[in-house]
Amino acid sequence: LKLNDTNTYYTGCSTTIEKFKEITFEAAVSYVPGQRLTLIAEKTNTGSDCGRERGVSKKEFLMSEVNSGYYTVSVPESTAYHGIHHMKFRIQDSHGNIVEDDKCVGVIVSHPILLN
Repeated sequence: LKLNDTNTYYTGCSTTIEKFKEITFEAAVSYVPGQRLTLIAEKTNTGSDCGRERGVSKKEFLMSEVNSGYYTVSVPESTAYHGIHHMKFRIQDSHGNIVEDDKCVGVIVSHPILLN
């Protein structure tokens, strides 16, 4: 997890991030060279200000093979709601084979006064 305005990296739920910040989730995996890998990202927001919809979204991202058999992807997001937000990831190849299944990263979004 990267906080874009400071270019600082964090482990999920290791810090509190303010509302309205741009963040990036970065993923990497080793797999058979020459494959077409897709990362499926499913976000669920919690907290009272995200309402009934709970901020659920699901998006797919094509991974880049940066070296033989080493794939990466960056998933842009923002912190629009207070609460604990979960980003669940699954990586699959072009045949539907699961490469990585249901890895979850949590992000705590809070008021600036609570950050000290």
